[in-house]
Amino acid sequence: MPYRFGSFSFQSYADKRRLVDLGALADAEDWQLQGGFPTKGLFDEAAFNRCYAKYSHLNGTKLLQDVYRRYTYYAIRSERAAKIMNAQEIA
Repeated sequence: MPYRFGSFSFQSYADKRRLVDLGALADAEDWQLQGGFPTKGLFDEAAFNRCYAKYSHLNGTKLLQDVYRRYTYYAIRSERAAKIMNAQEIA
């Protein structure tokens, strides 16, 4: 959903809580894998690798610009959009 600082996902919070409960993630602010947890079969590794290859080189502003350009709906409430997008993109 659109949020002040980009898109926000309630689903990601639910997913993270479940992965912490399963022991796959450490109970921390960021997403830290828990050592020793068997991740084999936990997710689609081919899909993960495609996503990683496509987006791993982006971070911070570059990632947010990519999201705003491709999914403009998520920029409608953003306080950062005007700082990272040009006038034509904002329009």
